[in-house]
Amino acid sequence: EHRVSILIDGETSDIYVLQLSPQGPPPAPPNGLYLARKALKGLLKEAEKELKKAQRQGELMGCLALGGGGE
Repeated sequence: EHRVSILIDGETSDIYVLQLSPQGPPPAPPNGLYLARKALKGLLKEAEKELKKAQRQGELMGCLALGGGGE
């Protein structure tokens, strides 16, 4: 188990800058930050996919609502 703290170091409308720091008793494992970065990257990609899917679904529902019932 590797513990890492995540700090938002800066942000813009498109980008968040994250700072990862090892936590726990020294010495920190040499690959701890790499593993945390890799896991975080995977979680962010999955979250982005879910957001895009929800956005597409919302756009589709908006188009259906604008199109009316066809009567």
